[in-house]
Amino acid sequence: MNTIRVASSPLPVHPEPVAADGRALLWHVPVAVPLPVGRVAAAPGALGELFADATLSDGLVARGLVWLWLSDGRSWRAEGAQVREALQAALVEPQRWGVVPAGAEVLSRVTDYVLAGTLGAYIASHGGRIEVSGVTDEVVEFAFEGACAQCPAADDTLHSRLESAVREHYPALTGVVERPSPRALRRLLPWPTLRRAG
Repeated sequence: MNTIRVASSPLPVHPEPVAADGRALLWHVPVAVPLPVGRVAAAPGALGELFADATLSDGLVARGLVWLWLSDGRSWRAEGAQVREALQAALVEPQRWGVVPAGAEVLSRVTDYVLAGTLGAYIASHGGRIEVSGVTDEVVEFAFEGACAQCPAADDTLHSRLESAVREHYPALTGVVERPSPRALRRLLPWPTLRRAG
């Protein structure tokens, strides 16, 4: 006989708003929960029911992060408590989550999350910016802007800090690549000598 172990207390989850998208919340969940990475196609229990009745319209999963979108006409003020409870219960059964591949989209969301957090604040405090110039299922391309464009420590920031921060939430990352921004290339290219038409 198989026994199912139920958590004695709900797993901790913490929501935060997603910039420029009032229908979405990013839920921080325990990284030890082995959720598959991708787009939510099925979820156990009450969370699955919230997708089935169109309370929730979409969901993406990364390691330790779950993005959930409400359907049009719904509000987090009205639905937030039941979504939290349903998510906490669903986390106890990670093997019952159905997820389809959405690598580039999940990796893009993870990258935005990392750059909006403490790493992005650190880079900004030094007068720099990092712009995402491309994302595939396994690679992120960045362009350094501002003080970062000429910084000798940029390679360390890119590979040691940024790559490890993204990989923490997206283990399938194979690498990060620096691509010069168009503005940086324009600064490097010599301007042709201007001559008056005679």
